[in-house]
Amino acid sequence: RNLHIVFTMNPANPDFYNRSNSSPALFNRCVIDWFGDWPDEALTQVALDFTKDLELDASAFTTQKGLEEPQARHERVAQTVVAFHKKVDDINVQ
Repeated sequence: RNLHIVFTMNPANPDFYNRSNSSPALFNRCVIDWFGDWPDEALTQVALDFTKDLELDASAFTTQKGLEEPQARHERVAQTVVAFHKKVDDINVQ
């Protein structure tokens, strides 16, 4: 009576965004469950994508050494987001 389909996609893959936009019916009225641990590389890639449009001024950082370039600041923020995510995950396991 009901059709259940299970498929997997890697959200770290650059095509994930394109697929979700080109096939909205796949994601509409669906339950998306993330199973398993994400590698740090995938978490960092997602964090970089979510923060790419932020204007991060060097003066906003307590340590500015090595953060002269905007890309370096975005990478630092992404690393921090990953660290927070992992810490929250660790706390939730306890």
